[in-house]
Amino acid sequence: MMLSIVIFIAMELFSGTVARFFADASESVMELIVHGAAIYSIGFLFMGINVYASSLYTSLSNGLISAAISFIRSLLLLVPLIIVLPAVFGIDDIWWAVPITEIITTVLVVVTLYRLDGRYGYLSGDRVSQGRPHG
Repeated sequence: MMLSIVIFIAMELFSGTVARFFADASESVMELIVHGAAIYSIGFLFMGINVYASSLYTSLSNGLISAAISFIRSLLLLVPLIIVLPAVFGIDDIWWAVPITEIITTVLVVVTLYRLDGRYGYLSGDRVSQGRPHG
């Protein structure tokens, strides 16, 4: 989570500097990149939680939940938002596709974490797996 915050702050503060590595320094291009990076970087605040949760469920041998989190983030939400946002709100709003995807996924992840805590005990500190205590 801390890394997500650091990356978010860095992108907010240094997006112009980072953009110069990838694009010419024309004013219009830089303005577009800095504006887009400010919106896109909001997604970094939530990405870490989602990637961590997917890895957590992989380590708990729950590939279905892990795959569902990845699928939701990469296809189920992101692709439709990339298509719908610019069509409905204008091309500039395509930048919101990633933050919206990550926020919705984080809500689903938090709900899943709480719902499956009884099974795995990761929130309460109990060492439980598949309903049986570890020895």
